[in-house]
Amino acid sequence: MRTVELLCSPGLEVAVRAVWGRLAAAGLPSLDRNVHPTNRPHLTLAAVDEFPPGVEHRLAEMFDATLPVPVTLDRVVVLDGSAPLVWLVNPTRR
Repeated sequence: MRTVELLCSPGLEVAVRAVWGRLAAAGLPSLDRNVHPTNRPHLTLAAVDEFPPGVEHRLAEMFDATLPVPVTLDRVVVLDGSAPLVWLVNPTRR
């Protein structure tokens, strides 16, 4: 599977990881226990089996003009599937 993801600013990453730590300390499921280097707070924009040829270049062109995107974290939502607990993320005005 291929994904398009936005990574967090350092401050937001620290805040999200702190919440992961509190969930783990409370005995709840948490990504805090996953120490793999690719396990990091992120926003998944798309997930596909395979990208069409050239899409990486087109994505880079599209996002270079719009990044970074300021966001605020909203409420937590429970979903079915591999990521049962997610935060709603809202873009904020620049």
